[in-house]
Amino acid sequence: RVLTALAVWTHYLRLLLFPLDLSSDYSPAVLHPVRSFPGAALGTAVLFGLVVAVLALRRSAPLVSLGIAWFLLTIFPVSNLVVPVGILLAERTLYLPSLGVAFVIALVPDALRAVPPHRIRVVLATACLIALAFLARTVTRNPVWRDTDAMYATLIEDHPESYRALWALAGSLEVQGRPDLAWRAFREALDLAPDDYGLLVDAGRFLGQNARWQESEALLRHAIAVRPELARAYRTLSIQLVRRGQLEAGVETALTGLARARRTSELWSALGVAHATAEDFAAAVRAQETAVALDGRVAAEWLRLAEYRDALGDAEGAGRARRQAEALGARPGAADPT
Repeated sequence: RVLTALAVWTHYLRLLLFPLDLSSDYSPAVLHPVRSFPGAALGTAVLFGLVVAVLALRRSAPLVSLGIAWFLLTIFPVSNLVVPVGILLAERTLYLPSLGVAFVIALVPDALRAVPPHRIRVVLATACLIALAFLARTVTRNPVWRDTDAMYATLIEDHPESYRALWALAGSLEVQGRPDLAWRAFREALDLAPDDYGLLVDAGRFLGQNARWQESEALLRHAIAVRPELARAYRTLSIQLVRRGQLEAGVETALTGLARARRTSELWSALGVAHATAEDFAAAVRAQETAVALDGRVAAEWLRLAEYRDALGDAEGAGRARRQAEALGARPGAADPT
């Protein structure tokens, strides 16, 4: 971790001073972990040089020293040098540190006084060109952040080696009805990030929808082992087990999730699906009522409750649940999407 964090310091300077190649994601394989000191030597030299500059310039150029010190202090908490922060590199973490560069640029007017008059035009023209280049890069980059789809489309185009780009590509291919290519992209992403919880759950869901049950279960159980305190993998596995006819295993998985993970509505909903499949609609209603009590903002969950109450012959309760679903945006008479 420390070697990789040291290697990233060259990218900090590149992004601040020459931000031509940008990326919304720097995880593997945009950047790779560094496992030996030679790979971190240049970044270490950058960090050491900045510290030396702070000390050397504190009297002769105090504003420059302050700017470099500001950069060091504000980037340090997210540098992974002391504790892991969950991201290797993210451009958004440079907003506050970039103020240190502004301190240094504030010295430009004073520095121009020392430039001979016959060269001042060249210096000013160069400064204007640099400013225009930064402006142009900002304008051309802004549309990338229009929405999530635009961001991932750009990531796939610019850095297809990123595991998140491969993950997004897999989702796009799945929507296009190309499951073989989608699974290839999922598999390549998993090779790069075998312990990413969200990726494991999404790939497991995909395999389950394509009836590749054993592979799906292996990924979902791995996700549970990676993050046993999160609910999504339990829910997805529980519903898949129920669909395969393994009702007891589905109920047990949902209950295990409720015992280990945060008591979220999605696990109670999964438990309701299992009970409803076993035609124990009284238990299904109890589980689903708990689900909507924990989070009543999802129309589909109210539709499930309406369906279970209908099965019990409770038309009045089913009507109340449907009206709540319609208030949340469900179309009148819409079926439960489960």
